[in-house]
Amino acid sequence: SERSFDREVACQTAAAAAGVAPRVYASAWRSGRVGVVVMERLTCPSFHAWLAWVSKDLLRRPAFKTSTRWIVDPRVHRLPLVRAWARERTRVRSKLATAAIRHGDIHDANLVFDVPAAADETFRDSHADPKGVKRRLMREIAKGPGGGARLVVVDYGQARQLGVAGRLCLAVCGDDFRLVDPEDCDAASDATEGPLLDDDCIGPVDDRAAGIGARVASLARSLSGA
Repeated sequence: SERSFDREVACQTAAAAAGVAPRVYASAWRSGRVGVVVMERLTCPSFHAWLAWVSKDLLRRPAFKTSTRWIVDPRVHRLPLVRAWARERTRVRSKLATAAIRHGDIHDANLVFDVPAAADETFRDSHADPKGVKRRLMREIAKGPGGGARLVVVDYGQARQLGVAGRLCLAVCGDDFRLVDPEDCDAASDATEGPLLDDDCIGPVDDRAAGIGARVASLARSLSGA
């Protein structure tokens, strides 16, 4: 409905003013049934897709090999770079709450990286050289919060601007963050196929993050092949 459309635009505009959403340049309700929004274009990936990229690269390293198939391996969350961006994710969600916005569908696929320095390359070459573009994005993200990438929230279709009671409830109960439904997301990218990505793409990797079981298995494999 037009009312829902106006609410979505208003919420995203307020979130953009707080620095945690794409800017809205124009919006219009057309023909009594279609809403049109012109907004800032983001390079992506989503936070969830980035974790999948990092996970695929990590699982190809000897110390991290496992027979379990993960979209995002839990050990990824031990990496210093991922921990730093997880803190930034929390900060972004807090800024939404400070702006009195309840998003209504907050999860890692609705948190999206934007890399302004790589925008021209991303929009121009994403079809011609998708792996090259993804590696460039990963290198910028690997600089960490405050570097070449920023994290914003998208999809305000269920968002609400809150009054005093709603703000209090949000402060007490939190922002209903949920896990990503794998069926709602594309398959993990193959951006890391080929040579292992350098530390400038995923940050330093300490084999101790693999866990003792995985390291012992890796050692056994290397000895059996010796």
